[in-house]
Amino acid sequence: MSIRTKLALGLIAILALNLLASLHGFHRLTQAASREAEILETSSDILTLALTAQVHFKKQVQEWKNILLRGGDAELRARYIEQFEQEERTTRVYLERLLTLSQSNPEASAEAEQFLAAHERLGREYRAALAIYQPVAAAPQLEVDRQVRGIDREPTDLLDRVVESALEHRRTTLAQLQLAARRHQLWTLILTGALMSGAALLLMWLVDRNIGRPMATATAVARQMDRANAELARAAQAKDEFLAAMSHELRTPLTSILGLSETMGDGLLGPLSAQQEKAVRMIHENGTHLLELINDILDMSRVASGQMHLRWDQVPVDQLCEASLRLIGPAAKRKGLRVSLAIDPQARLVRGDSRRLKQMLVNLLGNAVKFTPEGGAIGLDVQTDAERGELSFGIWDTGVGIPREQFERLFQPFVQLDSRPARQYDGTGLGLALVSGMAELHQGRIQVESEVGRGSRFEIRLPWDPAAQRADRLQPDPTESNGPGIETGVREPWRVLLVDDNPGNLDMFATYLRIRGCDVRTAGSGAEAIALSRMPRPDVILMDVQMPGMDGLETTRRLRSDPALRAVPIIALTALAMPGDREQCLEAGMDDYLTKPLGLKELHATVAQWVARTRLAASRALS
Repeated sequence: MSIRTKLALGLIAILALNLLASLHGFHRLTQAASREAEILETSSDILTLALTAQVHFKKQVQEWKNILLRGGDAELRARYIEQFEQEERTTRVYLERLLTLSQSNPEASAEAEQFLAAHERLGREYRAALAIYQPVAAAPQLEVDRQVRGIDREPTDLLDRVVESALEHRRTTLAQLQLAARRHQLWTLILTGALMSGAALLLMWLVDRNIGRPMATATAVARQMDRANAELARAAQAKDEFLAAMSHELRTPLTSILGLSETMGDGLLGPLSAQQEKAVRMIHENGTHLLELINDILDMSRVASGQMHLRWDQVPVDQLCEASLRLIGPAAKRKGLRVSLAIDPQARLVRGDSRRLKQMLVNLLGNAVKFTPEGGAIGLDVQTDAERGELSFGIWDTGVGIPREQFERLFQPFVQLDSRPARQYDGTGLGLALVSGMAELHQGRIQVESEVGRGSRFEIRLPWDPAAQRADRLQPDPTESNGPGIETGVREPWRVLLVDDNPGNLDMFATYLRIRGCDVRTAGSGAEAIALSRMPRPDVILMDVQMPGMDGLETTRRLRSDPALRAVPIIALTALAMPGDREQCLEAGMDDYLTKPLGLKELHATVAQWVARTRLAASRALS
């Protein structure tokens, strides 16, 4: 039985006992009140009947006197005798009713019976006296009056005693009732107090047993948990410090291994045989894989400890998807997988950290490639839900699928669904845990649907603002400054030449930079970029690398051949992220390298950094 149930039953029992005691006291007081009202009513009726009988008895005596005084007239005499008998009967009727009501008062009842007997004798003697009444005599009433004189005193006195007895009985009975009522009140108070005290003690016992003791136990357990949490916090801090130290210690030799293997692979240390080239390539690939594992472990530690901080930006959705697919493209091609991409036209920008968003998509797409057999298909589709304000990235495949009972374990770190020593698929079990943690950091979530033998579908659902899908509708960030070099109304705006063959990217980047105060000119090809770079000379050139006809590398070489443009910063905008791509851009004459997907704030910050650097250098040269 739960604590709540025990307390409820205890309170119900207490209330029931108090209610019974109160009802008992109320019942007894009600009885006393009813008895008092009954006695008052009976006494009033007795007094009324006694007084009425007394009135009619006096009328009877008066009619007797009328007979004696006016009995000479036969007609009057007959009428007075009739009235005498009528009053006599009426008096007896009231006395009999009084006898019935005075059963509870023996004294009044006895006196009423005595009155009836005296009244009956009075009637007989009055009638006997009439026998000697001589109407023709000079004073006939005198003889009769001498015979019955004083006979009416006894009934009169008896009626008076009946009234007095009724009043005395009422006073005595009411006093007894009042005493009994006070006694009942006292006992009711004592009983209620005892019940309340017992109820309070019972409630205190129940509270102590069901709440106090568990709370004391819970407090003790909480103290132990606090100590354990403190130990865990210290252990977590030690783990983070250990991971940071090990990261440094592992990255240092790995950097040398990767650098030397890449140098050897490029033939800079002399020619290699085919077997040596294969060995160097394996060393570089496994070193790169080891570096990725170290990065995953560090990222998982940051997510778990809440130390991963996002660089919030507005990220173009198409760039994000294309860059992610490009990274897994070679692996999908080796397995002969069909790769598809479908993007809702409404989805142009999503708020988040471009690097972490791409990391989530690449992890899920890499799993799709890994678990899909040769000849299968994988895909990435982007859907919007304006009503819910959500954007979903759906990654699907036609691979082996996942049993439904394994769904709960999917997003736990270091968990492999196939944990056998001879498992078919390798991996650390960190990818899905990282994706789930980073989705939560983006105020989103991840969902999965799968069927064994038919494939899986993972969806990353993120918050999405339908009204912020164009650069000119973005709300400026009040915490972000215009960057170094911009002083509105004092210096001229930055001159930016933006080169990209994608009209959508061109429009989005140009609109955003114009909002931020830049003077932007756009070119859709390398030849157009060369023509626009002459006059006026731009402060910075943003160059897409992959363009039809003259690509960005060749365009950069031609721009650098012009002495007037050699000092202008050229920044590569590219979805290429393979080893050696950055070096190719720098060798062609570019100054910086930005990988798509590129956040709008990141783009503006990079432009601000390079414009400030070149203008500072120019001002120093003039001075």
